[in-house]
Amino acid sequence: NNAKETKDELAKLKLSLADSKAKDLLANADTSKGYPVIIEVLNNEDKDMLVKYVDYIKSKANKYAVYFVNKGEDKISLMAACSADLVKSGLHCGKLVKETATMLGGNGGGRPDMAQAGGKDASKIDDVINLVKSSLL
Repeated sequence: NNAKETKDELAKLKLSLADSKAKDLLANADTSKGYPVIIEVLNNEDKDMLVKYVDYIKSKANKYAVYFVNKGEDKISLMAACSADLVKSGLHCGKLVKETATMLGGNGGGRPDMAQAGGKDASKIDDVINLVKSSLL
């Protein structure tokens, strides 16, 4: 029983931490297009946390675009997400993630509104960020 309680407490703490970090990401978002655009390089974040960040942002903004580069020990994960109206106006997270993953020597893709991928070549992260900025900003 104690193990379950500890696990529940840990889950609550992670959720609280995710909300806090997502709030910071949202507060520092680029809003020059009239909606939050978040392009962020993270270090060793839990993949579940990235999803939680997106969920939080989704709950606070009707229109948004998010792109994460998550640098791990031996690989790089990418995640992109956007609101439905941005998909309607031509943004496709799956295509963006596939293109940027290829730049990092990896692959992946996904739906127009949410996609994930992986890569290996950290030396190209700046190039990826520049491409994402030109696509989203």
